[in-house]
Amino acid sequence: FPNQIGPNTDPSVHELSGVQGGGIYVNGYARYLQITNNILQSNGGSYGGAIRLGTPHLTPASNFNEYVRIFNNRIVANGGTNLAGGVALFAGSDNYEIANNDVCGNFSAEYGGGISHYGYSPNGSIHDNRIWFNRSYDEGGGIMIAGELPADPGLLSPGARPVNIYNNLTQANLANDDGGGLRFLMAGNFIYNVFNNMIVNNVSTHEGGGIGILDTPDIRIFNNTIMKNITTATAMTSNGQAAPAGLST
Repeated sequence: FPNQIGPNTDPSVHELSGVQGGGIYVNGYARYLQITNNILQSNGGSYGGAIRLGTPHLTPASNFNEYVRIFNNRIVANGGTNLAGGVALFAGSDNYEIANNDVCGNFSAEYGGGISHYGYSPNGSIHDNRIWFNRSYDEGGGIMIAGELPADPGLLSPGARPVNIYNNLTQANLANDDGGGLRFLMAGNFIYNVFNNMIVNNVSTHEGGGIGILDTPDIRIFNNTIMKNITTATAMTSNGQAAPAGLST
């Protein structure tokens, strides 16, 4: 229950939402942790409904959750209020691996309905998952790869660092802005490989029903099946005109 602060709360008590996890909340320094063979269903929290690694917008910007493996789980019908619905990976999740999971029916009130990589975490991999029927109220219905917003708006985001996304089924996800299946946002000038995926039947209400790309200049997309994705031109940011549905940059 995020934001449980009422009119009679002691004003010295800080907002609670930043420390609430969901199903599994990994705070920091959890190197080589393995999260495997679980059913994570109907959990809710801020910054990630089912599994949350770390916290965004730290100084220095790392949670030191390196080499975490998330394998063979059913992650179903979870919800997050900020930045992630199902699985959340925040800065310092270096060398993570998410594989062989069912990520289904999760919802984010912001970014990344299914899986959200937000912040500086090099050498991650997302592979051999079924990512379907997830939704985000903003961007990245299935998978979100994004750099953190910098504290100084005059600076560039540090980006997300290299990620490999392969052998996934990304199907029937919905974003209420860009990137119904997969969204790259301010991920930076690093190598991102997207290959051997089925990216099908996804929907965005603005651009990139299958894949939406912004400020990610070195992305390599090959050997994928990208079909039957649609855009509806109904987002608040849309001008009502048709926008690219399969892949949009």
